[in-house]
Amino acid sequence: MGDIMVKNLSIDPTYNCNKRCLTCRCPDIAKFYPFSQFLDEAKMKELLLAFKHLGGNNVFIFGGEPLLTPITYYILKKAKELQLNTSISTNAICLSDNDIAKKLLSCRPDAIIISLIGTDEKAHEISKVLCGIQNIHKYKQTLLDLSAHITVFSGNVYEITDIFNLAIRYGIRKISFQYVSRTDVIDNESMMKMFPDCLDMKRSHWDLPGNILLKQEQLDILQHEIANIETIAMREEVEAILDPVFTTNYDENTLLTGRFALRGKCSLNDIIVAPNGDLALCPMLQHWVLSNINDIELADYLGIINPYKERLSKGDFFPICYGCCKHTMFYND
Repeated sequence: MGDIMVKNLSIDPTYNCNKRCLTCRCPDIAKFYPFSQFLDEAKMKELLLAFKHLGGNNVFIFGGEPLLTPITYYILKKAKELQLNTSISTNAICLSDNDIAKKLLSCRPDAIIISLIGTDEKAHEISKVLCGIQNIHKYKQTLLDLSAHITVFSGNVYEITDIFNLAIRYGIRKISFQYVSRTDVIDNESMMKMFPDCLDMKRSHWDLPGNILLKQEQLDILQHEIANIETIAMREEVEAILDPVFTTNYDENTLLTGRFALRGKCSLNDIIVAPNGDLALCPMLQHWVLSNINDIELADYLGIINPYKERLSKGDFFPICYGCCKHTMFYND
């Protein structure tokens, strides 16, 4: 059996959110994680120290909207004290508040990823988002990797060039694009047969409605929009990180089904921690709960997942393993 190695600690401090995006189930999932069960500062400190001791490098904070809970700031500060790289993904609405922006930037995150999904004021509070981005520029204290992340779906495919231009106009020079992925019912059932005591489908992030996927008649629109983006990126010298399915060689079946092609192997370098300490196998499988950090030492948990790492590194995937490529823009391989 190979050596246990882990690079990334991905923490979801809350699944509560101040937006209701069609491509995200966090507000629905949040009700299964009562605040009374959230990890406290002492447990977060213990987790970060163990991660550092095991040779970890990167701490990522996702959600929900992580700026809705105070523990986020503690995680960022403690991780920096331990000389770990830190990144946070946010919709930036909270950052329109000067005090919150100052508080976040005083934690000196290495990277901030702004989630952009549309330009409509009513649906996306875009004026607050743009104010938040301006506050990042205003209050940042150190060199910061600021990027925008755009999830493409049937509802915004007509405006992704507009979203891209908006990000550039507000000083963002790296913009990534992903497509939504969904877990197939048959694959979920197969997983439940293999691991009946691990899966909790109520907490699945990717059990999404089919109407968010592109329609056949939208494929040409997408190709036109992506061509625009590539042209603008070259002209403006902006880094556009495109999911491979968006290139001219995209897999039409992927866009119409939300099922990605398998990668050649999976190194499984990530520890996924839910608000209550649940430990999941990978970023795409938060509902596959193997243990809880309150019940196990981190080193022992890595011993549990090592056989899975060995299996996946050889390309022996599980039935549900077809969506991990959507997360590669967040992680340092």
